[in-house]
Amino acid sequence: MKLRFESVLMVCLLLLAATPASAREWTSRNGKNAVEAGLQTMDTNGHVILERHDGRFLKIPIRALTADVGA
Repeated sequence: MKLRFESVLMVCLLLLAATPASAREWTSRNGKNAVEAGLQTMDTNGHVILERHDGRFLKIPIRALTADVGA
């Protein structure tokens, strides 16, 4: 039983570690699209690189995102 508990705990910790620390909802300027992701970087061409919870990266023009950061 102890081995099973430790295995479950390890899986939970790995899942938490894989989630970007700065994850938040990013919304398109028109409000039709949104994604939960963490900001990885911003390039010199005006794009942000976002990392989704599943580890995939998105490259989005910053001008396509809303300026509203929520409450």
